[in-house]
Amino acid sequence: MAITISPQAKQYLEKKGKSAIRFEAQEHRMGGCAMGIAEPSIHLGEPRNAANFVVDEVDGIKVYTSFYLKPKKDGVIEVDLQKVLGFQSLVVSGFDILG
Repeated sequence: MAITISPQAKQYLEKKGKSAIRFEAQEHRMGGCAMGIAEPSIHLGEPRNAANFVVDEVDGIKVYTSFYLKPKKDGVIEVDLQKVLGFQSLVVSGFDILG
């Protein structure tokens, strides 16, 4: 699994004073379905319990990936900066949605 962080995302992390990000499995329920769907979510900072994560370092940034997330076949996880209506946030791609 390779992880890339765009230059814009790196600048955003520097601006926020953060040197770590984490990828977690966020559970969503669709319609009346009783089964949850796990989508990847990205958060700033280290996890409370690092034992549940794989730790990598990319360009001086610690990246914690939940054991519950599965990378897509090409194995490239990409972190980028998203700008919507003046608001900025990090986005991640490259994981399969788990159901």
